[in-house]
Amino acid sequence: MLTEVDSTILPGTLLITALEAALRIPQQLPTSKPLRVRFISFLHRMVECLANRMLPYLPTAVEVLMHVSADCQDMCDVVALLNQLMLRYKTSLQDLLKEALPVCMSRIHSMLTADWDWTGRTLQPAAATASTADSGLAQAPSGIEDLREKGELQKAYYGFLHAITSSSLSHVLLQTPSAPLHQALGALVAGGAGHTDPGIRKTCLQVLHALVPILCSSDASQQIEGAQQFAVQQIGGHVCLQGVFQGRLDVRDAASSSFLTEVAATLKDLRSVCGNDFLAYLQSTAIPATKLPSKAQEELLLHIQQSEAKDLKPILRSLLQQQAGISASSKLSRASKQS
Repeated sequence: MLTEVDSTILPGTLLITALEAALRIPQQLPTSKPLRVRFISFLHRMVECLANRMLPYLPTAVEVLMHVSADCQDMCDVVALLNQLMLRYKTSLQDLLKEALPVCMSRIHSMLTADWDWTGRTLQPAAATASTADSGLAQAPSGIEDLREKGELQKAYYGFLHAITSSSLSHVLLQTPSAPLHQALGALVAGGAGHTDPGIRKTCLQVLHALVPILCSSDASQQIEGAQQFAVQQIGGHVCLQGVFQGRLDVRDAASSSFLTEVAATLKDLRSVCGNDFLAYLQSTAIPATKLPSKAQEELLLHIQQSEAKDLKPILRSLLQQQAGISASSKLSRASKQS
């Protein structure tokens, strides 16, 4: 028999009562993965059902999910939840993010330790097999599985940082304490300059590109030591030039072409906001480090200075094709001499 619902109960009140009860479960059983999965699924649904009424409960929810024994998969789940929250709440989430971001970043970097290869080479099947054999692991598959989980966490981490900058929360990222911030920026530079997947390189560069206007502002130079220098040398020099011309991009690949679009746009924005300081660094250090022929170096500097981003991209592609042709010719020449 159906009972009449009390009309004085506000919409969502019963859901909030259920939410308050649900929040106590992972606090009591933080290591239970089946309960954790159900709890996270419940949170995703409550975000859609309760909208802004969910905001006061989010700090507790995120805190209980980042317990001390959380593993790589657990942190991937936390990152996925935070991504949904940023997509839903945008800048309304900044207070929560200010508290949760340093903890989340530190936890991720405790799993992806200082010796972690951010370029993704150890995740390739042959490299993964070799690394587990070299380390003397009795069960190579378990070692490979550990690498795979860490690789998934790295990819999720980059997506998380991308979601932050895409949700107008870049300032929150740059306000995190120095240690986790430098770790995050270092991971982005390493991924943007040398990851084996050009799609991941583009994600990293998009995050760094979004930070350029803030890093090169007068406010940032007062708050973050060496902010503009980092933008000029690491983003413009290391990621956009040295990383591009290190010989690992296939310009025929669609993902690599998309990455070059982002490179061209980033170089032009750095030229715009950093002016002659950027051009001076390119001329003295970054462009010579590409090992391009002298004429090509002059052409590249001129186009960065004068051309639009849409015109700079074909120049970058052409120089890469020329470099690949030179490399191929050199290999053929060496092979013929050896024979």
